Amino acid sequence: FGLFAICIWFLLDQDETLLKKIFISMCICFIILIIDGFIQFFFHSNILGFKISETGRISSFFNTELVLGSYLSRLFPIFFGLSILLFNKKKKYLILVSVIFVLVETLIFVSGERAALFYTNLSAIYIILCIKNFKKLRLITFLASIGLIFIVSYFSPSYKERVVDLTMSQMGINKMGLANTDTNRYLFSKQHTHHFLSAKKMFESDILFGIGIKNFKNFCSKDEYKISNISCSTHPHNTYVQLLAETGIFGFLYIVGVLIYFSMLSLKFIFTPSKKANLLFDFRVCIVSAIIISLWPLIPTGSFFNNWLNIIYFLPLGIFLWTIKNNKKYS
Repeated sequence: FGLFAICIWFLLDQDETLLKKIFISMCICFIILIIDGFIQFFFHSNILGFKISETGRISSFFNTELVLGSYLSRLFPIFFGLSILLFNKKKKYLILVSVIFVLVETLIFVSGERAALFYTNLSAIYIILCIKNFKKLRLITFLASIGLIFIVSYFSPSYKERVVDLTMSQMGINKMGLANTDTNRYLFSKQHTHHFLSAKKMFESDILFGIGIKNFKNFCSKDEYKISNISCSTHPHNTYVQLLAETGIFGFLYIVGVLIYFSMLSLKFIFTPSKKANLLFDFRVCIVSAIIISLWPLIPTGSFFNNWLNIIYFLPLGIFLWTIKNNKKYS
């Protein structure tokens, strides 16, 4: 995947039209998913006959793989960055993509993926804080999507119940109208907490190198690591916890180092004078926001060694490397 990021950088240098091609591809994917996702939302079945999940979550063409929200939220900052880089002087295109922004963020909400909703909100706030030339556009689209989400919540309260009420209940925070006899407090949920405690035992068994990549699922049922009947899973559902358990302190520090680098870069973005910020600066902010949400530590995540997630992790990294070399081109 490191080679994949370098290849993205190389191909962008070789083909000046590649960014536009990526934008068109993403735009087509987003529009198709918006249309199909809302068809599934209103009619409980998409155009291929895939039913809405038993929990009421929208999945569109992903069917039983409930990753629609994750897919959209992780690629959305790249899509926004490409929009302002390529169409900054074409207002009619910006109006079109602004509509797509609002609908995508609303679709992420109805997908029922709470982590994905957090990602899209985090990237929106990050971009609004750091971007220089299109701050108003991102703020307006963000507020418009929040308004539409409130409307959806009013007419379909089940989505609000999953995103807000269920989350509070799982964390052990009693809310009026929810039966919760467990008085303990949990990090994300009882199940997540037990995953983390099991991973902690694995880390303590080999602090330097861990138990081995993708081995959480093979060790969590063993007596020395088992916490309860719900502590075992394919992975511990947090990138940093997984790295500590499976790769030890060495693998963990590598990713922490990347997080620190992009955190320091983010501070530079915030305090950079607007006169020094060109179009590529704003584009770079959007690309870094796509990286930051994947590196954010305090959220449940998929497996760090998952194939499709790594594609999305390393795609913006390759684009970021290209932006460093091509800064003068967009001055």
